Amino acid sequence: MKVWGAVSGQAIIIGLTGLMVLGRLMSIPAVRADDCILEKYLVEGLTGNLALQQGRYAYEKSRLALTEARGAYFPTLDVQARYTRAGGGRTIEFPVGDLLNPVYGTLNQILSSQGQQPRFPENIENEEIAFIPEKYQETKVQLIQPLFQTALYHNVRLKKNIHALERLELERRCRQVIREIKTGYYNYHKAENVIGLLDRTRMVLEENLRLSQRLFENDKVTQDVVFRAEAELRSLEQQQAEAERDRDLAKNWFNFLLNRELDEPIEMCVTDEIALDRLIDPEEVLSQALTGREELKQQVLAIESAHQLVRIENHQNFPGLTGVVDYGIEGEMYRLSGEDDFWTASLVLHWNLFHGFQDRARQRQARCDVTRAQLQEHELHNQVIVQVKDALAGVEVAHKAITSTRERLRSARQSFTIMSRKYEVGLARQIEFLDARATYTNAEISHLLARYDYEIKYAELEYVAALVDLSLYPLPLSEGGQAEHE
Repeated sequence: MKVWGAVSGQAIIIGLTGLMVLGRLMSIPAVRADDCILEKYLVEGLTGNLALQQGRYAYEKSRLALTEARGAYFPTLDVQARYTRAGGGRTIEFPVGDLLNPVYGTLNQILSSQGQQPRFPENIENEEIAFIPEKYQETKVQLIQPLFQTALYHNVRLKKNIHALERLELERRCRQVIREIKTGYYNYHKAENVIGLLDRTRMVLEENLRLSQRLFENDKVTQDVVFRAEAELRSLEQQQAEAERDRDLAKNWFNFLLNRELDEPIEMCVTDEIALDRLIDPEEVLSQALTGREELKQQVLAIESAHQLVRIENHQNFPGLTGVVDYGIEGEMYRLSGEDDFWTASLVLHWNLFHGFQDRARQRQARCDVTRAQLQEHELHNQVIVQVKDALAGVEVAHKAITSTRERLRSARQSFTIMSRKYEVGLARQIEFLDARATYTNAEISHLLARYDYEIKYAELEYVAALVDLSLYPLPLSEGGQAEHE
């Protein structure tokens, strides 16, 4: 946001007629926005902000991942079917003909000698049996139930931590959006009110140019006075164009935060008072930050998650026991009969005794993650302290700036009043009058900016110290995620 506090005397010129009467001096616009209007925008932003919507789906994904991890405790039931057609491959020759044909021939001769008809086949071919059946099918239902898997328990704990991390991340984003909405709201009001002040100044400049031209036509002043008035008016027009550009940018950013049309109007409802009587106890603010900041809570969960990874890696050396039950049918044809069905029941034990030192390396890596997370927590703890102290100092400076600019404005107003009267009676030069009015206008703008900056600094303090009670606002959680949290 462009700061207009450094407006030069040449950029602001004051008329000779209207503003000499103190009754025509416009008061500074109020700063503090109506709480109901701002709260309405906060609720709208928390509901529609696109970044929060993305965070909601990340939170929902972590909840589903937790459900998936819990599902590993339950049995799995699969249907497996295979039908095979094969040809070629190795075979086994079985000389059944060579073995039985002589025997059957002898038996038939004995029957013939007794006057009976031969009953045994006389020419049996040798058999050739393929290792791979030409036709084969196997269809079965398989039930697998983990009986003892320690890694499953720690995996569920890990997913719980990740789920809690995503919720804290969503809450952190909500705090950030609240701060940005408040900052954008006050920046828009700041720009809008500065534009209003410049518009009022433009009216005076136009009047000053009209009077200067009239005095020049009557040979009361030289032409350089007219040129000075025109130059000041054109300079103000440039300032107005820049202010309007900044106002439009502030509006676009504010509407973007709320996920609205970028050119949608922003409701402005202000009061005459600013909350300068806020009681701020630095010790309580710092304590609230260290207990309420989501980043610190996330880091605690990150350390716990690192410990869970260590436990998972350590339990890779524990045995695992699984129960497996199969029931199905097999054969060359699909038939449901007692001769074709089968069942098996198994207990499968898996015990990793040696894996080339890979398990030990992964365990050490997990322990390194624990140490790193602990160091990050210490760093983040100090960083939060620095942020809170900086925000407290910023609020204090902004509060003092309001008092300072108020006194400066009072002095500038009185100085301009005296200079206006002297200029009326010809006791002051035009350059002195213009400088006095420029000082007065700069004081108006400085006080205006100081009042809005105080609100912005306090919004920053609310963010870094976690002063906003998020339970008062609708968090963008899915119904499933809310139920899971409860």
